[in-house]
Amino acid sequence: MFAFGDAAFHGSLGAVPLVQPIVGGAGTAAGYLLAAADGGVFAFGDAVFQGSAVGTGLVAPVVGMAITDGGYRLAAADGSIRSFGTAGDMGSLTGVPLARPVVAIADLG
Repeated sequence: MFAFGDAAFHGSLGAVPLVQPIVGGAGTAAGYLLAAADGGVFAFGDAVFQGSAVGTGLVAPVVGMAITDGGYRLAAADGSIRSFGTAGDMGSLTGVPLARPVVAIADLG
């Protein structure tokens, strides 16, 4: 993790051997969360770890994360969503045949 401009550095995983690569991240007021393809979540600064998808039976790799007020969601390539903290379950595409894999997630609320 590198900080540029007025962004503050709160730590990184540079020296940590990861099982899967980091595929997503989301910022908080004074920190950030990083998500790995295996569903691992890492919190830095004021970001709060609320759980991970490791060991939850992911069928496809996590491709991104979206932060909400008090929680976050992880999206997998097959359209499944895992919600943590106060991020409510808004549904997912689990079991829906997709023409292409999901590649990202955004939280618009």
